[in-house]
Amino acid sequence: MYEKERKKIKQIIIRSLENGATKARACAGANIGRATLYRWMEESKSFKRDVEVTIESQIGVVEDALYKIAVEGSVAAQKFFLCNRAPEKWKNTRSHKIESPEEAELTYAALIKEKKERERGKEK
Repeated sequence: MYEKERKKIKQIIIRSLENGATKARACAGANIGRATLYRWMEESKSFKRDVEVTIESQIGVVEDALYKIAVEGSVAAQKFFLCNRAPEKWKNTRSHKIESPEEAELTYAALIKEKKERERGKEK
């Protein structure tokens, strides 16, 4: 393949990625295999950087959109944002930790009773 043609294909790939295509779709649109893309990325650090920067900028676009709808009041977006951006403070969990499984009764009522007893213990 001539260098001029390769350069044109690389530009097509970058444009496709800018428009939200995956690497696989960008390759299909440029009529090359993914192995070729990865080989070119290994051969050319500047092309690899261009691909990575383009993909990262698309992630930023989606993050901005997520943030915007979270601020506008979407509870689902707010939960997703907080659980992923500050996982040490925000967790989306539906499980209960049981200290000694051989002694635990695994019913909803037993879990609620255990939770209330722990809360009472913390209040003292």
